Amino acid sequence: MALVKKHSLPTYHLCFILLSTFSLASISAPASNPALCVIPSPAPKRIPAAGKDALSLLQLFQLTAGYFVGGEELHFAQEEGDDWSYVVPRSFSILPHSVERTEGDSGLVHVAATLTLSGGRTRLLLLRGAGRRRHQSYQSSHTVSFYLDGYYSNSTSGELCMTGAGTYAEDEDGTIQNLPGVVLKLRLRNPPSLTDPFITGSLLGDGFKAISLVAYAESDSYRYGKPASCASLPRPPSSSHARNRFHALGGANFSCARLRERLVSSFKLRYGGDVNAPSASPALSWVHEQPRMHVGKVQCTTDGAVRAYMFFTNNTETRRGRLARRTSFTVTEDAVVAEGRWDSGRNMLCFRACRVVPSAVKTSLAVQQECGIGMSFWFPGVWTVHHRSAVAGTIWNTSQAVGTAAVGAISASSIDTDVHRSNFSDVKYSYDDTVVAKAKEQYLASELSNCDKKTNKGSFISANYTYHDFEFQFHDSDA
Repeated sequence: MALVKKHSLPTYHLCFILLSTFSLASISAPASNPALCVIPSPAPKRIPAAGKDALSLLQLFQLTAGYFVGGEELHFAQEEGDDWSYVVPRSFSILPHSVERTEGDSGLVHVAATLTLSGGRTRLLLLRGAGRRRHQSYQSSHTVSFYLDGYYSNSTSGELCMTGAGTYAEDEDGTIQNLPGVVLKLRLRNPPSLTDPFITGSLLGDGFKAISLVAYAESDSYRYGKPASCASLPRPPSSSHARNRFHALGGANFSCARLRERLVSSFKLRYGGDVNAPSASPALSWVHEQPRMHVGKVQCTTDGAVRAYMFFTNNTETRRGRLARRTSFTVTEDAVVAEGRWDSGRNMLCFRACRVVPSAVKTSLAVQQECGIGMSFWFPGVWTVHHRSAVAGTIWNTSQAVGTAAVGAISASSIDTDVHRSNFSDVKYSYDDTVVAKAKEQYLASELSNCDKKTNKGSFISANYTYHDFEFQFHDSDA
């Protein structure tokens, strides 16, 4: 059995008052901090939740992918600029075990849950060769789990406060490190909304400094605002043949799971129009010249309401021909939060979006109250040699007059290969933009076609041809 080591520092049950603009900078709080985490004593009688009430409470506290700052004392790799510097992205999750209401106060809820921090840990690899030995650093996965118990008060503070302990395994001998005296405090707005969609908080324990937490709310209690509209934007050519819901999402009914599978992707941005024209508002000036957008989080309801978190970046890094591994949530890039609905008439998603302003020192995530950004996404039903994206979209300024919204609009095309793993049997291919006729003429006039002329009869392309027959490889002779 692995030995258990306890940190020698005394245990303090501390909590910190979180303001609405919660600081994300890692700070160390002294043990004498007088702020209290109110844990009822004696503990109130619990009333087990059942049915839909139990499900909604569990969803309120469940988080699958947040972001944390700090944790170097727990051997997480130190930050080096931005999220893209990590071989293993940072994230945290919360899995509630039980959620119970209390007698005498329906707004006071008892919660037991596991919080898990995940990220990279720097390790050294000993390399031997040519009579020399050297060490090379690399990153591998590292997790720390915390087992917590506490209360959430929706009627007063809207905060969750929990206490408990954590554990993680050391690399060298597998020894389990015990982390006592852990306190978690989270601000959970219920219901969250477009301009207040984030969960913020801190985690503190004996032997490590405060770890700051932030996440995009995933609860179904989200309050949607006024409906979004795509009417002010002229329909892009590729959207006129957009796939309908049956083909794009695999059924007659709206499927949130399939939509999330298609929409969570990386997008290449293309800027059109004159961004300096008088009709081009500065609403989108901050995003121009950023070549990539990533849809990281998508939540939706069964009736077609959809909300999402997306961020923009200058990073176009690839590894081994594939996009660099990325996180689904970040605090260091420009981002937007969006909400809207599936428009069956246009066969597209129509979003109203607000900018999330990052801070250079990661002090806060502020959502602009004036939400003047429109976004639409659709699934093209016709591909060409130039446009073969599974998902396409447009970003525009909604404050512009009808007919001028296309000025300065940004087009988006999905570039992840994973979203192409679906049924595209209904998608047509247009050869109008190719030189197939010229290629056919040159092919038939060349000696390369002699063999086919002797053995094949019929059309230029035989029925048993596959895409491999028209696959060409190029090599750099100077490489």
